[in-house]
Amino acid sequence: MANYKNSKTSPKSKSPKNTGRNTMPLLNATIERSGQMPPPPRPASAAQQTYPDNPLLPGDSSRLVREAFNRKQFDDTIDTSFSQLGVPVKSDPSTFDPSLATVGDFFTIYQSLFYQIPKEGPNSHEFLIVESTEYLQYVAQQEEIDELLEEINLLREQNLELVGDINTVTLQLTDALADNATNG
Repeated sequence: MANYKNSKTSPKSKSPKNTGRNTMPLLNATIERSGQMPPPPRPASAAQQTYPDNPLLPGDSSRLVREAFNRKQFDDTIDTSFSQLGVPVKSDPSTFDPSLATVGDFFTIYQSLFYQIPKEGPNSHEFLIVESTEYLQYVAQQEEIDELLEEINLLREQNLELVGDINTVTLQLTDALADNATNG
């Protein structure tokens, strides 16, 4: 379709006296607003619906085009599953700089690797316990251990007394039997 705004003629008038105003009622408002011809209408497909032109005001018109997705093509193209949620991100150990790590970083990493750390052996929970206990010079439940050691010492003393008493009674019994046998 020709651009009638810049031409001296219009479809209704072939005379050069026309000043460039288009007198076509459907295109007039569009041409006056934008200064250009509207794009040609596209044919409606299965995914498009075209609604009839209904003028809003005299001399004003608009065309509504609704575009929609084909559901099957959408499902084939777009992955709508939640496959990326909850997937642990594997960090590259070569990018880890220990000099930049903080104590908070250590404990965050420790919590995330807790069940992957072996219970015993090198780089294990046992290793961490031994190293930390050594550093703190801490013995778990030291008060209870001290009380139990005192009780063990007391029981040893009692045991020694009882062994001494048994030996004394045994000697007395042996002496009494020997006297009975000689007097007898």
